[in-house]
Amino acid sequence: LYLVLNFQPRFVANVALYAVGYLKDVPLFQYSASPPAGGKKGENSKIESDLFEQAKLEVNVVKILLLGAAESGKSTMVKQMKVIHSHGFSKPEFISFKAAVLDNLLTSMKFVLRGMGLLWINLANKKNKAHARSVLSCGQCFGEDGELLPFVALSFCALWADQGVRAAAARGYEFQLNDSALYFFENISRIIAPKYIPTEVDVLRVRVRTSGIIETRFPVNHMVFRMYDVGGQRTKRRKWLSYFDCVRAVLICCGAQWLRHDPDGGPLYEPATREP
Repeated sequence: LYLVLNFQPRFVANVALYAVGYLKDVPLFQYSASPPAGGKKGENSKIESDLFEQAKLEVNVVKILLLGAAESGKSTMVKQMKVIHSHGFSKPEFISFKAAVLDNLLTSMKFVLRGMGLLWINLANKKNKAHARSVLSCGQCFGEDGELLPFVALSFCALWADQGVRAAAARGYEFQLNDSALYFFENISRIIAPKYIPTEVDVLRVRVRTSGIIETRFPVNHMVFRMYDVGGQRTKRRKWLSYFDCVRAVLICCGAQWLRHDPDGGPLYEPATREP
């Protein structure tokens, strides 16, 4: 029964329930979980009872494995399920995303400044060259309190007000700019403010690299869904793939931001064509 319970939960759980009922020589739904006392017979009955209870739980469990290229929306989908079907995020959890949001903002601004060179776009205000150098050369941009250093925050505001930076950001798909970059740029004043706390939308938008396996559980009607977001490189997938033989569905995510990327392939087709 232990081996069987690791494959196709609903079908196998029904088989397990039947098997336990059969072993007890009683109809399936009249099975009593109270084991008789004494000796090995009592121990066997306890094991059968545990298997029966576990099988009942597995009947209504749906396991889903998420796969896809980087930045295809796997983690975002998991967070959305938590918001819609679970209790969402607590205030401490919102605060824990602050460093990631600020890092996304900094990384995106550096990406745009480098992308301007690829697109042959100049800064509209030459005075902003000093701000661009400050951001690009910034090794330690955060204070001990986790806040952006004042000169970095000032540079962000000056650069986002520059029409050259805005023009390059609008063409971010040409140099693979993060899809959430424009959202963070448009909310830059709120994000760099002291005592900033991320909102629910900020958390959904922020890009955090997934490491290891993240499981999210949420109920839908009478079913319990377990969604697995798997991080790591494609070369490591063969090491953990066998552990997901019991999943009911595999969802392959493709980022819509790549629709204009490469008509011959690229990240849009990568998840569907190169998964192991």
